[in-house]
Amino acid sequence: MTKEYSKEVRDRNIFIGLILVGLFYIRAIIVNFSIYLAILIGIAIIISVLVYLNNMKDINLKELFKWKNIKTILILVIIMRVVALGFTFIGVKMYGDASLNDQAIINYMNGLTSIEMLEFFIYKNFWGPIREEFVYRYVMIGNIGKMSKLSVIISSALFSSIHAAGNLWYWIMYFLMGLILAITYYKTERIDICIAVHMLNNIL
Repeated sequence: MTKEYSKEVRDRNIFIGLILVGLFYIRAIIVNFSIYLAILIGIAIIISVLVYLNNMKDINLKELFKWKNIKTILILVIIMRVVALGFTFIGVKMYGDASLNDQAIINYMNGLTSIEMLEFFIYKNFWGPIREEFVYRYVMIGNIGKMSKLSVIISSALFSSIHAAGNLWYWIMYFLMGLILAITYYKTERIDICIAVHMLNNIL
C-alpha cells in the first residue's frame, strides 16, 4: 500500500530536497574555503537526512539488515555494475572514452591531498547518494509524483540529465541506472534500500 503524505509533509520534503540541491552547488565554495568545514557539513547532512527519514518512518535500519533485503541490495548492485561496466566498455570502443561524468571525477581526483580525498570520498559515496535518492526518488516519485509510473520515468530522465553523460549512449546508461533505483523505490517504497544500493555502487 502506498504511503500517503499530507500536503504539509510533502511541501516540507520538497523544501528539504531543494536545500540539498542548493548545498550541492554551495559545496564547491565551502571546499575552497575550508576542507575541514566541508567534511563537517557533509557528515552533518548525512546524519540529518538519515535521522529525518528515520523519524518519518521511511527508513528502518533494523529491517534493512535482514537477509532478504541484503540479498536484494546485492543483486541490484550487481545489476547496476553490469550496466555501468557494460555501457562503459562499449562506449570506450565507440567513442574512445568514458562518460564526461567519469572523466571529470578522475580528473578531479588527480592531485588531491589526503584530506581532500577524504572529503571527496564522503561526498561521492555517502552525501551524494543520500542527496540524489532523497531528491530523485523520495521527493520526485514518493512526494511530487505520488508513486505514479510516469514519475518513475521522469525522475530517471532527470537523474540521467544531471550526470554529465557527454552523448546519448552514456545518457541511456545513467537513465537505466536511475530507472533501476526508481523501480526499486516504486515497488518496495523503501528509500533505505535505494540509498544502500546507490552507496555501494558508487564505492565500487
